[in-house]
Amino acid sequence: MILPSRRWYAVAAGLAVIGPLTLWRPEASLVFVVADIVWIVALLIDLFRVTTIDLTTFPVAREAPPAFSVGSPTRSLKAVWCAHD
Repeated sequence: MILPSRRWYAVAAGLAVIGPLTLWRPEASLVFVVADIVWIVALLIDLFRVTTIDLTTFPVAREAPPAFSVGSPTRSLKAVWCAHD
């Protein structure tokens, strides 16, 4: 899954704001199209930058949550097994 940078999303928000302006100034549509192409190129640059990260050296740790009944004597978890014939 590709998750772009915050900068990329900020540019997307800026393009969303200036996009409707091309309705009033049709000659600005060429500038808007070029800005969209640059924006997509920025996504591709982010993609290639992410693929160069060595994930074996990326520190990831997971702590499993405790069981539901651990540490709470008043709330015990009871499982009832039913046999179906």
